Amino acid sequence: MDDQNYINLNNKKPRNKWKAVGMIFIILTLLFGGAGGFLGYALMQKKNDLDSANKNLKDVKAQLATAKTDLANAKKQNSTEESTNNSANYLTVKEWGIKFTIPDGLTGLKYTISNDNLEFNTDKVAAYGGICATDGVVGIIHRSNVSNEQQPGEGNQLNVAAINGYYFYLASPQASCTTDTTGAQLQLDTFQLIKQLADTIQKS
Repeated sequence: MDDQNYINLNNKKPRNKWKAVGMIFIILTLLFGGAGGFLGYALMQKKNDLDSANKNLKDVKAQLATAKTDLANAKKQNSTEESTNNSANYLTVKEWGIKFTIPDGLTGLKYTISNDNLEFNTDKVAAYGGICATDGVVGIIHRSNVSNEQQPGEGNQLNVAAINGYYFYLASPQASCTTDTTGAQLQLDTFQLIKQLADTIQKS
């Protein structure tokens, strides 16, 4: 009887061993499964955050592009072309209350006002592109409420008496806008015409 009991007790040990192994396997499965689920959730959350950041970046770029377009349109609105219907052949700058007589040979003239600067260009010069297409490339007229007598060195003063409370000064281009010989000479010739125009400044 004692021997039988001894045999039965020995037979229970393998069962307990496999039961323990099974429990460990289940626990490991739950742990790795939970960790995998958490990792998957974290990766998904990271992807969502990245998608959101990319969307915000696209929105910012779109806003910048819109702002750039609005600025270009606003600048374009300030640019006024010479009126071909003006029989007196005047260029009138209504914003400043002044006008000029356009000399022969100065065609396709346009100007842009930037703060206190009246910046000139022509269609022919602008056609060379690059810097030649920028405002003021054939001459700039600057206005100031200070005369050369009050502040020497202001520049080439155009009017002795103030016009609408301002004195006007002509500035020449700083450099050639193109390496093309013909284009560079056209720029210089156009500035000479701008000088003739500037000398006719008067109140409109």
